[in-house]
Amino acid sequence: MDVILSRKIYDFVNTIYINKKVTGRDFKGMNRSQFWLMSRYLRDNGIITVNGINDRNERLWILTSKGKKFTEAAKQVMAILNGEEEDN
Repeated sequence: MDVILSRKIYDFVNTIYINKKVTGRDFKGMNRSQFWLMSRYLRDNGIITVNGINDRNERLWILTSKGKKFTEAAKQVMAILNGEEEDN
């Protein structure tokens, strides 16, 4: 299984990492079809999963344990790409 790391994927999983659980409303800059494509892609790759429904009948998305590891690794990669990682 291949998972592509892009800025949008990083922002998506990092938002979930920070907020612990999210709905589609937490991604205001993303239209509904983009959100569902992204969530399906990450769900199918075992990065996120649904953890119930809120009072507005919206799915609550959370990171799986694999998703948490992926997000932590992605943070390190993004830090390197942004020049924030110290050279050893």
